Amino acid sequence: MKKLALLLAAFAILLTACSGISTINPNRLQLDKAYKLTANIQYGNNAAVANFTRSAANVWEIAFLEPFAMEGMVLTYLDGRVSMELKGQNTGTFVADDAVFTMIIAAFEHALTGEGREAIAVGEEIKLNSRAGGSANKPYEMVLNRKSHEPISLKLPTMRVIVDFSSVTVSQIVPVILQDSERVAGVIPHDY
Repeated sequence: MKKLALLLAAFAILLTACSGISTINPNRLQLDKAYKLTANIQYGNNAAVANFTRSAANVWEIAFLEPFAMEGMVLTYLDGRVSMELKGQNTGTFVADDAVFTMIIAAFEHALTGEGREAIAVGEEIKLNSRAGGSANKPYEMVLNRKSHEPISLKLPTMRVIVDFSSVTVSQIVPVILQDSERVAGVIPHDY
């Protein structure tokens, strides 16, 4: 009976080892980079397509391609302040804490650099998520390609948001020096 129990225990350990599931220290992934990607966003029954560009930590530009009503809208996000441009016209700066795009940015930023996150390698993917008690405002799960570390998808289950990424470009962050007037206005030069 002891031999059977030992054999079953060894078999269970072997199956776990062969499944390709392992934990990873998320800090070793070195994800704090610049990103350009196309995001297909599902939010409940709504859908949108936008180009997301991250040029530095908490510095984003979102250019909407779909739906038609949002086509041409460009949002610039700088440390929680948002400026909106619609078909070339600046419509002002505001704070949008609970908007879907700010929650996507917050989860993306936390997945890259936040405390209280965990990473699990499963097959060809790495799943990053917020742990209970971590510093993320909302729970999320970001899936990365295991070899390239490029984002594949992001889910915000409590908000019913699913984002699939495509056309991903990753590069090093280039420091941008903003003038004081640009910091106050929350405007990012478009030629960064």
